[in-house]
Amino acid sequence: MRRLPAALLAWIFTVTSAALGQRTWIVDASNPPGTDFTNLPPALLAASDGDTILVRSGVYDPAVTSRGVTLLGFGATIVARPIGGSGLERALLVDGLPHGHRFVMRGFQLQGPATNQHAAEIRSCAGVVVLANVHASPGQGDAHSLRISESADVSVLHSTLSGGLRASGSRVWLRDTHVYGPIAQSRFGSLRNYAQPACVGSQSEISVCGGSLIGGHGLIGLAPDQSAMQLEDCTTRLATGSGLFLRTGSYAGTLTFVISANGGTLDLDPSIPLSIGGNSTVSLRRVPAMNAAPTSIGSVLSLDLYAVPGDAFQIFLGLRADPIALGAFGTLWIEPSALFVVGSGTLDAFGSTSRGILVPNDPWFQGIVMRAQALRYGAAGTSLTDPATVLIY
Repeated sequence: MRRLPAALLAWIFTVTSAALGQRTWIVDASNPPGTDFTNLPPALLAASDGDTILVRSGVYDPAVTSRGVTLLGFGATIVARPIGGSGLERALLVDGLPHGHRFVMRGFQLQGPATNQHAAEIRSCAGVVVLANVHASPGQGDAHSLRISESADVSVLHSTLSGGLRASGSRVWLRDTHVYGPIAQSRFGSLRNYAQPACVGSQSEISVCGGSLIGGHGLIGLAPDQSAMQLEDCTTRLATGSGLFLRTGSYAGTLTFVISANGGTLDLDPSIPLSIGGNSTVSLRRVPAMNAAPTSIGSVLSLDLYAVPGDAFQIFLGLRADPIALGAFGTLWIEPSALFVVGSGTLDAFGSTSRGILVPNDPWFQGIVMRAQALRYGAAGTSLTDPATVLIY
């Protein structure tokens, strides 16, 4: 069992040394001793960039922010309500997070509104957004659980979006996340709303490793079943990981493509049985990718690599960087001066391997976000994998 490299720990301390004056806030609806706030909105107003907000069991009003804060939930539910005079109803709205800042939400139920609006929205964010262990239900009608627009770096980790995902002009990483498209509904024999695909993407980069995408179920004679993914001008990569399942809706019994993709490119593992419609450039290959489950302090971080059986590899862990293009090798997502090798070897017959790293049992590490990536080389050439977003909580 390895520990985090001492040099990497030093880098984390150096980069986050400015956070020494930042603080942790306690939100608890039952208001026991030590509570700072009994609801989430005033805590977000009081918090500064880099602060952590611990939210205990209870039901809370919407989380609306443009700041780089960390929200750690412990049995907490956020209910969508009207946001000021904006006309929006959301449980979560992250709007305009600046470059160099980081918003983290882990361990929440997001309850969608009773109107045809999305439960959660991330928009115009140049900074890093991480959602982990989040369950987001949809609003009424055909709105999605999560909408992402014009945002540079959004990770959704080990979560469930029971009303689908819509992404436009954004880069999105889905890791072991289950996404279900909104289903068609009728009332008194008339169609109330149409089914929707699990993931609707336009002009976005979407990387998927593990999990599932299930298109919305239609209604016989009223609304057709929907695809797992509907893509327009997207760069999309689907890696099997520990298991990736895609399927159309099935209630209406209508035939539709599992993926409908026009323009852009689509890379996917040939072991995933799919029907594909549209004119995207499709490449059937083993898509190399890294994965890592969100990990609590004092626990073992598992870094999982999936690539071609027999490939040699090196696994890197370090601080997240803006993308660095390295030509034929791909894109590096780790700051080169804070990149550390934490494993090497040859992939087994299944094309996978794991490396365990013990995380210090220190609350100071809560909210730390890193990136893991691997360099693999074999008969198919040498390239960097898609990265994993590593969240410590």
